[in-house]
Amino acid sequence: MIMKALITDPIDSSGPELLASKGIEITTKIGLSAAEIEKIVSDFDILICRTSTKVTKPIIAAAKKLQCIGLVSTGWDHIDIPEANVHGIAVLGLPPNKDIDVTKKGSFVPTSEHVILSMLAAAGNYCQVVDELKQGNWNKFAFQGTELFQKTLGIIGFGRIGQLVYERATAFGMRILVSDTSKQKSNQFPNIEFVSQENLVQESDFISIHVHKNASTIDLINKETFATMKKGVILINTSRGGIINESDLLEALNLGLVRAAAIDVYDNSKGKLPMDLITHPRVLATPHIAGVSLEGQKRQSIDTAQNILQYLFDGDTSNIINSPNT
Repeated sequence: MIMKALITDPIDSSGPELLASKGIEITTKIGLSAAEIEKIVSDFDILICRTSTKVTKPIIAAAKKLQCIGLVSTGWDHIDIPEANVHGIAVLGLPPNKDIDVTKKGSFVPTSEHVILSMLAAAGNYCQVVDELKQGNWNKFAFQGTELFQKTLGIIGFGRIGQLVYERATAFGMRILVSDTSKQKSNQFPNIEFVSQENLVQESDFISIHVHKNASTIDLINKETFATMKKGVILINTSRGGIINESDLLEALNLGLVRAAAIDVYDNSKGKLPMDLITHPRVLATPHIAGVSLEGQKRQSIDTAQNILQYLFDGDTSNIINSPNT
């Protein structure tokens, strides 16, 4: 019997082509609502999606044939993992504890480069400067920036992307603070100061967030956190929306506690974008593009396809990130 795969988000063609070459029938339907996915998902053995597709309990319950979900993303907070476990559906991605070459997998490299780009752009007021000149205003000294050299960068969460950011930031002569209890006893990073999150926010000129979204990290950065931050801090979030309380960030910007913020992800729990924050003159807002490089998208697509093939045809369970009941 021919296996069928449903793709619900835009992905590079390399992965689907690889699956098709192995006899898997590919159906691509972009932009479906949850209700629309629920109606058709029972026909498929494989679901391939990004974070835009919320794989809810009703969708999983309706997926009678579904054997696996292939993630074209580094996070999985958009998947109802407990429900997938109950129905014996494997969720395939890149487990955090798996030893991989991050320069050859996924979109870790472009995300780390986006963080550095954001730091430079925010520190140099580049968006405002470019906009002024496009309007015909030659204001050479109106937007003086600051240097990264000898500034302190605080990295909250020191996984694959956090470590790549650290490597790149050292080239600018920055002091690096890290808040991550799972790594703090490691001798692998001798030039890093592992500190508490409280100390990190008090001492950092730049803060970059790299944690998974879960119950313990929602509103991790909030009004109380902003009150203890070094005044004039620049904040970067390329992880997940909701980790920073957006209302509290807007207030901190307006009070001058935060000099600038580069935000690539947003809290969509209210079903709309936080336009007051996005349009703020000191916010560099991007539409979740940190990992969207040509190379990164191709790697992600192929990784996903290979994970699916290895699981279905070789019985390889090394890329399962959940605990499906079998």
